Amino acid sequence: MRRTLSAAAVALAASALTVAAAAGPAAADVPPTDYGKYVSISGPKGLVVGGDWGVWTLQAKNPNATADTQDHLVLNADFLSDRSQLQVEYRTGSTGAWAPAPMNWYQMSSNPAFSAYLGSLDLAGKALYIAPHSALTFQIRARRVPTSAETQPFPIEFSAFLTPALGAYGQGGNFVARADTGVVPLGLTTTIKGLPTTLPADGRSRLFQIHMTTLNHANWQIPSASFFIWQGQKYGSMSGPNACDAEVDVYDAPHHTWHKVGMGAAGVLDETVDLTHWATGPAWDRTVNARITLGAGFKSAADGTVGFGYYPGSGDPDYFWATQQLTSKTIAGAPSCAKPVSGVPTPSSSPTPTGTPSAPSPTPTGTQTGPSATPTSGGSLATTGGGSDAPLLTGLAAALVALGGTTMAVLRRRGRRA
Repeated sequence: MRRTLSAAAVALAASALTVAAAAGPAAADVPPTDYGKYVSISGPKGLVVGGDWGVWTLQAKNPNATADTQDHLVLNADFLSDRSQLQVEYRTGSTGAWAPAPMNWYQMSSNPAFSAYLGSLDLAGKALYIAPHSALTFQIRARRVPTSAETQPFPIEFSAFLTPALGAYGQGGNFVARADTGVVPLGLTTTIKGLPTTLPADGRSRLFQIHMTTLNHANWQIPSASFFIWQGQKYGSMSGPNACDAEVDVYDAPHHTWHKVGMGAAGVLDETVDLTHWATGPAWDRTVNARITLGAGFKSAADGTVGFGYYPGSGDPDYFWATQQLTSKTIAGAPSCAKPVSGVPTPSSSPTPTGTPSAPSPTPTGTQTGPSATPTSGGSLATTGGGSDAPLLTGLAAALVALGGTTMAVLRRRGRRA
C-alpha cells in the first residue's frame, strides 16, 4: 500500500532537519571531514531487482598510534517496505566463503499501516582489535528480491559505523565515524509511445501509450502512478493545465471505460492512474493506454513536458520514470474546451518478453536530471534534479514524508582520543 502524507510527517521532517543540523561535533577531535580516516564503504550504487549480487567492501581503520580495542563495525540498511526484499551475506576479509548475515531487523515506522524496516549487522559481533596505523576489512554482498510488497523507488542507505556500542533500534549510538552510500533499485524501464512532441490545440483526442518493462520478469508491485503536464516557465502551473484547456484519460480495458486522471504535480495522496486495474499485460511488461485532448486555450512553451511515473513534480528528487517534450500549436477556430472523443485504443503490438533476461551490472545507467527535451526512458528510478519551478518537498523532508511519519532515531557521534 502506498504511503501517505500527513501534517505530522511534515512537522517531523522539519524538526529532524533542525536536530540534524545541530548535532555536529562539539569539542570532538574527529570532524566529519575526517570520517574517512576511520571507516569506509565502497561498492555499486544500484542493484537490479531480481538480479545478481553486488559486493561492498567495508574498512574499520585506526590512524592513531595506539590500538583501538573498543569499537564495533556496524552496517545499517534502511529503509525497506519488506525486509525480505534485501538478502545479505558477509565475510571477513575479501576472500573466502560467504555466510548469511545475521541481520537484526527493526520496524521503524510509527504508522502500523506502513512498513519501513531498518536492518543492522555487527560485522564481527564484538569489539574489534585494530592495531595502530592499520585497518580491518570486511565484505558484504546483497541482492534485491521482488516480493508481494511494493518495490519503492527510493535508495536503500547503507551506513557503516565505527561505534563503541549499539544504540536503540540498531543505530550507531555515540559513533566515532560513519560512511554512507545509496543503493538504488534498478531494472524498471518506462517509455512514452506514440505521442508527438508538438500537438495542435484543436480539441481532438490523440491516443498514446505508456510502456513499462522490468528485467528478470520481476514484479515491482507498483499500484499507481500519475501524469504531470508542465507547460513551461511561461505558462506552467504546479497544478497542471486548466480543466478546460487539457484532459488526459486512461483506458480501463476490462470495463471498456475511460477514466479522467490528474495532470498536476502529484503528492503521495494524489496518484490517479490505477496500474493494478488499468494496465494490461504481465507484471514485467505492462501497457497503459491513454489519450490526451488539448483545447484552444492550451499554451505550452518550448520547455513544456509531459511526465509519467512516481511522484512526478513533487520536488527533489523527482521520481519521473519517463518525460517527453510537449509543445502546442494554436489552431484557429478550435473548440475552446477539451472534449475527449470516445473510442477504443488499438491493442499494443509490443512483444511480450520470453525467457529470463540476464541481469546487467548493478551500476545505475540512464540517470535523468530533470525533464528532458526529448523522449526518454527511466532506466534508473533514483534520479535527482528539480522537475518543477517550485519544489514542494526537498531533501530529508521529502524522504521522511515518504515514510509516512516514520519515527527515526537521531544518530550522535563522540570524539576520538588520539
